[in-house]
Amino acid sequence: MEYNIGMFKVAVAFNAFKGSLDACEATDLAVSVFSEVGFAVEPFYIADGGDSTVEAAQRIGGRVVEVDTFDPLMRPIKAPIAFIGDTAVIEMAKASGLVLLSPHERNPEKTTTFGTGILIREAARLGANRIILGIGGSATNDGGMGMLEALGLKFLDEGRLLPGTGGSLGRVSFITGDLTNLPPITVASDVTNPLLGKQGATRTYGPQKGADPSMLERLEIGMENYANIVERHVNRKVRDIPGAGAAGGVGFAALAFLDAELRPGAEIFLDLNTFDTRAKGCALLVTGEGKLDHQTLMGKAPFRVLKRFKAVNPTGVAIAVSGICADEADLHSAGFDALFTIQRGPISEAASMETAADLLQAQLREIASLCRKLLEHR
Repeated sequence: MEYNIGMFKVAVAFNAFKGSLDACEATDLAVSVFSEVGFAVEPFYIADGGDSTVEAAQRIGGRVVEVDTFDPLMRPIKAPIAFIGDTAVIEMAKASGLVLLSPHERNPEKTTTFGTGILIREAARLGANRIILGIGGSATNDGGMGMLEALGLKFLDEGRLLPGTGGSLGRVSFITGDLTNLPPITVASDVTNPLLGKQGATRTYGPQKGADPSMLERLEIGMENYANIVERHVNRKVRDIPGAGAAGGVGFAALAFLDAELRPGAEIFLDLNTFDTRAKGCALLVTGEGKLDHQTLMGKAPFRVLKRFKAVNPTGVAIAVSGICADEADLHSAGFDALFTIQRGPISEAASMETAADLLQAQLREIASLCRKLLEHR
């Protein structure tokens, strides 16, 4: 019996190879390779709420609007908002991200989420009936104070107006003002940290944002004061909800004041892609990211894609491709049928990252060729 390879659909959904390829670039490579071999390909562009969130929304069909806002140090910039229908997709990192600062500018006592608040305000003004806020990659540790300031709240210390920065957290004694009227907000984040403590926003992520040990102590003390004032203002406890510590406390602010829902970014984007409908009937899933190991099974994007794929295609084959792969037995037990790495022979991690696009393309071509041969000889 002859097989028409085009009858076999392949679902493709990659996460980023950090420092080498973003999720959209990796997905595009796989789409190109499997299409060239003759497979029908269903591409799914996903993001976890960090880098490439807006780009993924644009690939799904989003319309991008550039608006005026501010970077983490309140310098005027332009940043994008993607609209998928009347849903606005905002990437916090485009306004309040670490990528916008040089290493010597990193200082979470001075940085603010004010620019992110402007993006939310502009999305509402432009007619969004729902906002998806991706909060990965922030340069801030202000508890979302700057964001809330841009949305209409005022934070005071004995009557003096405070700027929405990490350095103001310990001085907040009173909150006033009215929030801008906003549509429902869903926060896209894979972070489950609480606001305070050893696993909290400050101690976990503060060092990468430029905080030294003494600054970490000041920020933690300030954040506790801020949490006390906020929770008294909203009359409920929010600090220990998983994800409250995301993006230096933006999760906390969104939960406390914006009545936001926190969801894993990959799940949100799989829904935006109508994954369960479009992936049904696919014989093969090709997914992956820079590193696969036991932590992948804690809810990273490739594992979420795998679970959704197997739910609609119980007999489908799931292949994962990565730069580094460990804990293969655990990954196989979780449902990955085959695991591949892009590294060829003795090559350093740095060299692998520099040539990741070529290495990934070469590995995908071998996989696509093998899959074709197997199907042709069934």
